[in-house]
Amino acid sequence: MSPVMWVTVCSVLIAFFCLLGAFALFMYGKPRKWVWLLGGLAFVCVTVIPVGIAVFYASVNN
Repeated sequence: MSPVMWVTVCSVLIAFFCLLGAFALFMYGKPRKWVWLLGGLAFVCVTVIPVGIAVFYASVNN
């Protein structure tokens, strides 16, 4: 597997753990600021980073 694939896989894995953490914080009644922070980080890791990698990698290596 190429390094680009590893970065994408790791990004999605980080997003998964952020979602788990956000859910756990929500269920234990922790401050909403941390829930939103982890949820936002998960959103960035699962959408922005992989899409950015796909677009720029595809445009450079045609």
